[in-house]
Amino acid sequence: MAKTRPHNWSEATKAACIAAREAGLTLDTIAETYGVPKTCVHDWTTHPVPEDVVRKAELAKGELADKAERVAHLIIDAAPDKIGDAGLSQSMVSFGIAVDKMRVLREQPSSITEVRAETREEKVQQLRTLSEKHGLRLVVNE
Repeated sequence: MAKTRPHNWSEATKAACIAAREAGLTLDTIAETYGVPKTCVHDWTTHPVPEDVVRKAELAKGELADKAERVAHLIIDAAPDKIGDAGLSQSMVSFGIAVDKMRVLREQPSSITEVRAETREEKVQQLRTLSEKHGLRLVVNE
């Protein structure tokens, strides 16, 4: 078996592959999309990478989220024309997938969750957690 020559993949390609993997794409899909061997994608997503590549991956995630949102808009805009066709179901599933991927890339919940606080203390604690997460200052009157 012939050895392949090592390739110096660009940091942008590495970042895009890492972002795609974090969005839940398979190694096969990423390898095919970016023309990168699966072993490289696996290594980049399971081993520590330089901080500048991590930053680029975050930017790539944002770009992928924007693309997913554009696709979701196209699908939902085309849905009324599909009502009489068998393709409506497929269009709506595609819409749901695009929205889900967009939310995952933006680190937003991709499922409906309900958190109930029974006591005032639990409600205040939830508000504190949310405030800290978003860099806000919470003032509680006792």
